[in-house]
Amino acid sequence: MNEQLLDVWLIDPGTGPLRAGQLLIRGEEAFFRYLGSYLGLGSAFPIDPINLALSGKIFTSRLLRPPLLIFDDILPDTWGLAILSKKHGYDFFKDRMAALSHMETSVVGGLVCLPQGTRPKMPKWIPMDYLNECLYEVKSFEIRKADFIFKYLGITGTSAGGARPKASFVDKNGIVWLVKFPSHNDPTPETISKVEYAGYAFAKRIGLSVPEAKAIEVSDATLFASRRFDIITGENGHRRLIVLSLSTLLGGMHMADVGYEKAAAVMRRHLQVPEQDILQFFRHMLLNWCIVNTDDHLKNISLLLDGVGLRLSPAYDLVGNLWGLDHHTMTINSKASGIGPSDIYKAGKRMRVKDILSEMKKAVASAEIYLEEIGKVEGTGQLAEMVERRLEMLSIFLKRSYKLKNVSR
Repeated sequence: MNEQLLDVWLIDPGTGPLRAGQLLIRGEEAFFRYLGSYLGLGSAFPIDPINLALSGKIFTSRLLRPPLLIFDDILPDTWGLAILSKKHGYDFFKDRMAALSHMETSVVGGLVCLPQGTRPKMPKWIPMDYLNECLYEVKSFEIRKADFIFKYLGITGTSAGGARPKASFVDKNGIVWLVKFPSHNDPTPETISKVEYAGYAFAKRIGLSVPEAKAIEVSDATLFASRRFDIITGENGHRRLIVLSLSTLLGGMHMADVGYEKAAAVMRRHLQVPEQDILQFFRHMLLNWCIVNTDDHLKNISLLLDGVGLRLSPAYDLVGNLWGLDHHTMTINSKASGIGPSDIYKAGKRMRVKDILSEMKKAVASAEIYLEEIGKVEGTGQLAEMVERRLEMLSIFLKRSYKLKNVSR
């Protein structure tokens, strides 16, 4: 039976690396406990305030299920597992928990697990100057021509959700960016990046918080870069925040069918500033519907923990479905498909969002601009048609709603 004893580190809560606990992995079982030295600190806080309250007890689970979902959050995504498997010559897809001991401090979030006695090293950010070389490595990996450990991509891990090629880069000002590369499955080497950039611009116009983002032209491709929101850059360097997925908050990926409304109700009980963040969550739901972002699963929505409280993170992975699919992962008004503006409105009411019609009105104008932006990108025909249909539905709904509102007066 394989057994690993790992130290759980806060990468940098503002004072440098801090050992908070230990994680024992024995076969499919996992055991976590906080260290007595950590519990004795006046500044100690739970690494997951929902599931792992500060105490001397041992928390247990199988395959990193509740209450140990926070450790699933720091595992590599599909792309990261592929890189890690190639690097170590081991199939981590069949043994995901084994990947925990191989993570770098460049992972998204403020936690890392290391073999007992190992201290965290400085993150290995890739300089932005090497984007072109990394693009070549991505292409080599995807067509399975790479028989070596990558010089660049192999040194940086990522726990950001998804299967798209990605890595963390640092610019000349010390700002860390998560950069996504085109995949060989994309319609063109520019399509996904430009569609995602348009989604971020849409989000900003309706008041949804998103990281700073940019589309970068490199060689014959367009890359999408977003500033890492888990890293706070100050005069004394970087400070890291813990990232908890909505999956961890709700109890696992199988909880997607609880829908946006029930997710909001759970979030309201735990968020530090619930009214503000629930409004952001509603805008995120509205945006996902408008741009047909059907990849709205529980790992693509996160919360940030800074030791004081939980806040909703900026929105990310805002990509419309390019293949004509309209089946959302999270339900809206108990529907995964065939969702209309009235379902958005009813969900907003259950979330206790104020002035829902005004929020929807902002989305109409922004959707028109979004349509213009993606219309300039090759391979977006089906997406544009679906967005246009939803925009028309939303416009009709608003006209009727405002008319009824005026009559009732």
